[in-house]
Amino acid sequence: MTKPVATSRHRAALSGLHSLVLVSTLLGANPVRAAEYTWPAYSPAVAYDFRDEYPGIEPPTKVLPGVTGVEGTYTSEWWCFVRGTNTHPSVTAAAWEPMLQRYEDDFNYITDVMGYPRDKRAKNGYYSTIYLLGSGLSTDNLTWDDAGGWMGSTDYGGEGWPCVIATRFPVAAFDPAQYSEYQTGGMIHEGVHEILADMPGGFNAAWAHEGCDNWVLGTMAAQRTGDFTGMGFLSAGSMIAPFMPIECYSGWLQDGSFGGPSAEGVNLFNGTQQICTWRNLLGGVQYSECFPHAMEIMLGAKSVAWLWRNAHYSGRMLQDLAEAPDGIGAAQTRRLIQEYRGRQAFCDFGQWSYAFRQLLNDNWGASVEEEWSPYNIDVAPWTATCYVATSNSGGVLTPDTLTLPGWSGANQIPLTVNSSATSATVTFNPIGSNMSCQLVYRDTSGTVHYSDPVGSGACTIPFAAGSVMNNVIVAVVCNTDYIYVNDATRQAKFDYRLTMGSGVTGQANINTKWYDYNPASHTITASTGAHGTISPSGATTVAAWASQGFTFTPDSGYEVEEITLNGLPVGKLSSYTFSPVVGNHTISVSYRLIAPPAAPANLSATAGSGLAKLDWDANTEDDFASYTVYRSSSSGSGYVAIASGLKHSDFTDNLVAFNTPYFYKVTATDDSGLESGFSSEVSATPTYTTTATPALTNPGFEAGVVNFPDGFDADPDVPGWEDVAGTPGDSGVGDANPWFTARGTYSAFLMGGDSGMKQLTGYAIQTGDVFTVGFWAAQWNDNTQLTATLYYDFGGTSVDLGSYTTPVLNWFNGAGLTYYETTIPATAASISHPVGVRFAVTSGTGLHAIIDDISLSVVSGGEVPPAAPTGLSASFGDGSVSLDWDDNGEGDLAGYTVYRSLTSGSGYTAVASNLVSSNYTDTDVVNGTVYYYIVKAFDGWLSLSDSSAEVSTAPTDQPYTVAYWNFEEGTADTSVAYSPGSAGQYDGSMLDVSGHGNHPSAWSGGWATYRSNVAASVTPQNEVPNALCVQNNNVWPAMSAIGTPLTAWSPTAWTIEAAVRPDNATGWQTIVGRDSQGAYAGDTNLAALYFGITDTGAARIMFTDAAGNNWAAISSAALFQAAKWQALVATSDGSTLKLYYKNITDGDATYTLVASTDISTSANPAISAGAGDGADWDPGVWTVTRGLWAGGHTDRVSGYVDDIRLSNGARAPED
Repeated sequence: MTKPVATSRHRAALSGLHSLVLVSTLLGANPVRAAEYTWPAYSPAVAYDFRDEYPGIEPPTKVLPGVTGVEGTYTSEWWCFVRGTNTHPSVTAAAWEPMLQRYEDDFNYITDVMGYPRDKRAKNGYYSTIYLLGSGLSTDNLTWDDAGGWMGSTDYGGEGWPCVIATRFPVAAFDPAQYSEYQTGGMIHEGVHEILADMPGGFNAAWAHEGCDNWVLGTMAAQRTGDFTGMGFLSAGSMIAPFMPIECYSGWLQDGSFGGPSAEGVNLFNGTQQICTWRNLLGGVQYSECFPHAMEIMLGAKSVAWLWRNAHYSGRMLQDLAEAPDGIGAAQTRRLIQEYRGRQAFCDFGQWSYAFRQLLNDNWGASVEEEWSPYNIDVAPWTATCYVATSNSGGVLTPDTLTLPGWSGANQIPLTVNSSATSATVTFNPIGSNMSCQLVYRDTSGTVHYSDPVGSGACTIPFAAGSVMNNVIVAVVCNTDYIYVNDATRQAKFDYRLTMGSGVTGQANINTKWYDYNPASHTITASTGAHGTISPSGATTVAAWASQGFTFTPDSGYEVEEITLNGLPVGKLSSYTFSPVVGNHTISVSYRLIAPPAAPANLSATAGSGLAKLDWDANTEDDFASYTVYRSSSSGSGYVAIASGLKHSDFTDNLVAFNTPYFYKVTATDDSGLESGFSSEVSATPTYTTTATPALTNPGFEAGVVNFPDGFDADPDVPGWEDVAGTPGDSGVGDANPWFTARGTYSAFLMGGDSGMKQLTGYAIQTGDVFTVGFWAAQWNDNTQLTATLYYDFGGTSVDLGSYTTPVLNWFNGAGLTYYETTIPATAASISHPVGVRFAVTSGTGLHAIIDDISLSVVSGGEVPPAAPTGLSASFGDGSVSLDWDDNGEGDLAGYTVYRSLTSGSGYTAVASNLVSSNYTDTDVVNGTVYYYIVKAFDGWLSLSDSSAEVSTAPTDQPYTVAYWNFEEGTADTSVAYSPGSAGQYDGSMLDVSGHGNHPSAWSGGWATYRSNVAASVTPQNEVPNALCVQNNNVWPAMSAIGTPLTAWSPTAWTIEAAVRPDNATGWQTIVGRDSQGAYAGDTNLAALYFGITDTGAARIMFTDAAGNNWAAISSAALFQAAKWQALVATSDGSTLKLYYKNITDGDATYTLVASTDISTSANPAISAGAGDGADWDPGVWTVTRGLWAGGHTDRVSGYVDDIRLSNGARAPED
């Protein structure tokens, strides 16, 4: 759910007369008619297709700035996921990759098939974004324990940008191992909110933001599957309690009133504690799909979209439906309310009729009262039925005041009729304003019939004797007000009396499902346009709950253009199946000639520093798939494709040589693989550009302002500036004439022609430069205007860049001058020639003007290249190299390019370009080969940065180190970004010398608590001189690699190595452990891994695998000795678990295999990451010198530990 987006739109003032308009124009005291009533069509038709306004939005290329604390950004075609530096271990690529794919699939359908636009971010070239709450982002201050997901907004450029914000729980639910459709579906719901939040309509209709959101999702699900059997369960409130208003948020409140369209009257707090003011089931009516589905039937399939585009006057849906230009007006809006309420009586909603009936069936007789405590009022339970209770006094029915209708609400009164009667009549006596009454029945063949609606008096419906199903008709009484004004609107109830007349025999039982009906068959009507067939065609009768398929066959040379189902598009399909069939449907197909797309138009090329940027008009054809860029070194021939599958109408070619001309053409391809002809040819010659610093101020004049202290001629007092062509004026101006001294000793007097100054030092104009020209001026003769022209001097030739003409200048009259200013963008680039501004008197009778204090300044958008990327690192894997570097925070950054070579320092070629994230994984590599990498950044002005520092690595399928802790290096009293729920902090960070960033941190205490002089002259195992190790003397020390990538490490083949000098040779001691209580269902007290010493001094490795099996290898003999350095190694290749030991102090030269266990029967022998409580223990966290049992820290080492190494792969003893 989400709060409505705040907007600054003007709210129309409402006259009190709006709510008192009588309905006599539609529902007067009508005479009895002999025939039943047929709902007339509404005019004008309200239909809108967003595709007409948004024919094509290109996929984004940028991540919206403005959020800090980012650890990782992951992009797909349209969406991106952003997580912070404190991401919970349960959120891994196993979750965000399927999440992004789900968003792509669903929103491609919503946009490409259903025709809805993208959200605000995508419309402006930014990825639609999902932010992970509680992960350390600047978006929030939540923790790992917080739950939920919403539509939110981030600020950038003074604007709000809708987005999806979600805690770890709904994000992790996309992981197949943790999947929850409830959570994942809710996430898509929030994504639809992003679209609706950026639409013009509905800004005062929070209920519609929820209900229409669910309507989009429900319609999409039904159209994709052919299954129209259900709606979201919260739609039930609309049907089971029709007395509630249509535009209602939180339904029937405990005080008897109704929530307003944007939750007016709903919220109540006692301090910070929210008080429940609504009732169960009905409190979620804002999520109901009912009214949007009813609009499909009554107004047409595209009427809902019309509201979102046009309801931007009052921001209320029904009011703007009536009052907006091209709306249906007041009378028809009231009739629409009556029709909706009438159709509800027997669920007469076309293809959705069954789903409407099921809402009633599933909730019939439910007990409705306050939903939770603390509540506002302890209400008496109400038994859910769509019918109102009435009391009968001499044939006059009085409705129960408890459930009288609110504005736009209705009562349904079931009445029995005489089986031999041919009509039934009631007399309607409204007490409230703007009310109507209508009689409705279903005949024995299943058809629903309606009477004329009346505003008062007799209401009669004819029928054949014995034709009324169950001999029950329903009187539908409703209020037709559609304007919400204030609290008085939502608190109003509309009373009436109903007198039973001829044909009516009494009240029917209100607890019987008179609406219920299950036809034996349904009709699907199929039609086709020219140039193809549909099979079967025409009207097909299908048994209820059966399936029915349709196939579409185009003529030769034609293809399916679109399939339309019940008036809504469902895409380009070759077949469609309804399953199960529970209602009537229409389906149609149109065909079109197969033709390739149009060739891209208006191709242009711009050369930059080490690159060429291409741009062309976007293809808006609905079957467009991608572009291909072709390049040649000669004009007209020799073209080779250099990029294909492009989704954007631009491309940057950075695989170029400096000062070499290149020729380009572009084609478009459609979704059937047809390629267009070539675009026109363009060329570009990439150069290497150096940039001069703007030099617009010279010694001798202040702040770039040219004044005239000694008159106008030559101006030797303004170094770097001089007069240019024209008649500068009378040097006699220099006399002490007060008319010309308005802003100083002298001003300049222009007598026509061109006058002005130029800068002699020069400035290299850059692409994107914007100059500001300011001056003070006044007219000397009638109607004088000045034109200021920005230019540069090219070998004595003046080349204009732009100009500005003032309005008619103010008169001088001794009153001073008026300041004028304009901005002129440069239209040329890389020009190392003098730039200046000149003036001409361009109108007026005498062509005379006074001018002074001319200023020229520039905001440079030139080719100042971005800074070279820093912090580049490379890590290898099996068949891959992963690169990561620091984000570039420059505002005009456009992306990165990764270069690779087989030799250090030269021979680089680009392997990835146009990257928007500061990471890249190269999978086009060969194990065992050393690769060298550099990265460059480029900005929006096509400038390329210097290279980053070079890094190198070699991918391998051999074991490699993931983390190595020698406890020699680190910074005292630093900590990872993690704050657990219980007392204490992780404080004191020690370095992972493998370079993978898996730094362990100490618990409760500073760095010095855990560092100790090693009790041997050299480090155990590697025999490298070493001064420090880690000591645990049972003062609660423990270290955890928490908040690091290691928490997600779950390898099938692995090695754990450590050296230990225990103070005692016996007693449970865990050298290396892994938290995660409950990983093993057979004993939920167990953590995920124990590596160390048993109570008898034996060596042990025990772990739970990803399939939930627990495995152990334990030496048969006691091995460990006190006060001696010993090494222990555990390995697993996925089939065999092994344990090795050697005594370093006693001089053992090799390792001895001391235990081995067959684990080949495991379905997944990888180490489990398990689950955590977010306080004392956490999923996936690796620990040093302690274990975990039953959720508590235990099995601490007493003694010294050093040189712990974790590796991918099962190392051999000699390694």
